Amino acid sequence: MNYRFFLALFLILIFPPAAFSQTNMRGWYADGQTWLVWEDTQPQPFTYDIYVSDEAIADVESAQLSGRVFPDDWQATRLKLAQDDATWTIPDGQGGAYMLAANEALFVYTPHATGDKYFAVVKNGASDIGPQNSIGPITQALDPVQCHTQFSGVSELDQDYTTYAHWVDGRADYENGREDYPVMANQYAGGVGHVFAVFEPDAGRTDGLMPATVTLHGGGQSAYYRFGMGSNDNMGIKTTYDDGFIVSLDDCLFMMKTFLSMPGVWPEPTRWFGYWSEYNRYEMPETQPPDDAIIVDYTQRRLAFIIDWVLDNLPIDPARLSAMGLSGGGSGVMFTVKSNPDKFSAATTFVMPFEGTTFTNALYMQGEIDQNLQTTIGEGIGLREWYWPLTLLHDDDVMPFMRIVVGKKDTFMDWALQVQAFGEIENEKWGAHVFWDQRDHIWNWENTHWFGSPRLDPEALSKFRNDQSFPAFTNDDQDPGLEGRQPDIGVESAEDGEPWGAWGGYYAWDTESILDTETEWAATIYLLGESTFANDVPDFNQSTADVTIRRAQNFKPAPDTLCTWSLTRLSDNQIVQDGDTLVGPDGLITISDLTIAKQASRLRVALESAEDDDDAHDDDSLDDDASDPDDDDNDIEESDSGSDDDDSGCGC
Repeated sequence: MNYRFFLALFLILIFPPAAFSQTNMRGWYADGQTWLVWEDTQPQPFTYDIYVSDEAIADVESAQLSGRVFPDDWQATRLKLAQDDATWTIPDGQGGAYMLAANEALFVYTPHATGDKYFAVVKNGASDIGPQNSIGPITQALDPVQCHTQFSGVSELDQDYTTYAHWVDGRADYENGREDYPVMANQYAGGVGHVFAVFEPDAGRTDGLMPATVTLHGGGQSAYYRFGMGSNDNMGIKTTYDDGFIVSLDDCLFMMKTFLSMPGVWPEPTRWFGYWSEYNRYEMPETQPPDDAIIVDYTQRRLAFIIDWVLDNLPIDPARLSAMGLSGGGSGVMFTVKSNPDKFSAATTFVMPFEGTTFTNALYMQGEIDQNLQTTIGEGIGLREWYWPLTLLHDDDVMPFMRIVVGKKDTFMDWALQVQAFGEIENEKWGAHVFWDQRDHIWNWENTHWFGSPRLDPEALSKFRNDQSFPAFTNDDQDPGLEGRQPDIGVESAEDGEPWGAWGGYYAWDTESILDTETEWAATIYLLGESTFANDVPDFNQSTADVTIRRAQNFKPAPDTLCTWSLTRLSDNQIVQDGDTLVGPDGLITISDLTIAKQASRLRVALESAEDDDDAHDDDSLDDDASDPDDDDNDIEESDSGSDDDDSGCGC
């Protein structure tokens, strides 16, 4: 593959144009797209060029260039990462499936109107058209576009999986997509197949809907690695999922570039977002986009289509769809969640870059990060701004619960910039749990503090729902006796502060306990007291934090409304804290300076009612009557993690 560029130049010089022909051209319409198949004859070209017309094609000048494909595109190179002899499997137009022979090439055309079309395929550098490389008319229709099963297998982790593919519509006009199938590539990358893998629940499917985690790999990896088929022993992440699916996505575009001083066709990621509308993946040397370039969210559109498709076609509970990503995939998770926050119940990102890179391929696809080129994601949002977590398209109260894992030895990251982002997330009261330790970017995770924590596995996200509110913990202070916030994360440098720690990460809540009505909200909240992973359990018995109600479903009192609240210890129904709070101008309700212990506690918030003021602290949702609020013993008692009343074993 590395020498294909030189080979193509050699063949163009050696063989006359008449030698650039191919045979046995066939085509048909099925499942919303037109499928063109032909035999790949030697010598293999740099690209095949595909032409389309409303009339029979006599020469290339009379037709429109519809697309070009590299050998890696038609030879299903991304499929071969899992199965060496894989070729594309496509619908056969008769209700069945057709697997391409090893010497057959493929291009997929997405129609935008009904009617007949004619097609021709030539090797790059040739122009001869004849019956062997042209076909038509093929009648077009506008049926829904589908994803197509490629093959099933068992991973090295004994996971049953199925690989799927779909072929994108690429056009110069990136807004000229079909209502059911947006433009997902520019004119230089249309008709190309993209893959994803679905890993089955280890315990097998049940009769009902099951949770799923969408996983996004790091740059240079694939859907079969890290969070999919490949072993993650060196990362401490359990990727098998007992009672849910893993939908492992893939970010790859084959392009001309120089790698290790060798020009050739290489696979590169789009950073899970997209690329310059005029980026030409066949061009050498590459051209950096100008300052007025538009970076189109082609990849985000593709991911949104896949996610909708799996929700429609697999027994996945749409309320329990979460996301997880590593490195560039961590940024991709943030992009994807911010674009469609109401789709996701929760998300975890590992070593997530907070700004774009200036690696060579990113430079030509997305420009220098300081160019901050305009994107199509939102009015006035540049690419650099979109990398910043706090740049949102929607009301931030619909953002899901998030866990963010970073490393102080991650030389790819600016520590001060990360801490700045964490501070802004705190100020916005997202309630994200931030974990840090001595891990590097994607290496040397073993023996770091959070290595192996089950709360950082995909399965740990299965309990959350996108149609349920949750308590967001902020201003976490694990040692109020020391000045400043503890633990100290180290604001200016990774060398400062504690080598490991968590903000919010020791708090948990029982999702089954959430009470969310028009007149009250309640949840059981606590510090973790038990875990199969020792480092998940803090060595202190209580700490202080603020709690904000996020994603409220029904409890939405108007801004400036006065609410009463109480914190009740469940072991004896003792009200240990209570008070009043005003609904903020943004509609958020925050209770400040709660002391939260390893014993489970019940936080209750209720609208103050003039006619029922005396009963403001009654809690009919508790099993037992609350104790006298005038009791002198209102401090939370310390308890060890072995308490019979400890309800923290479920974790969060």
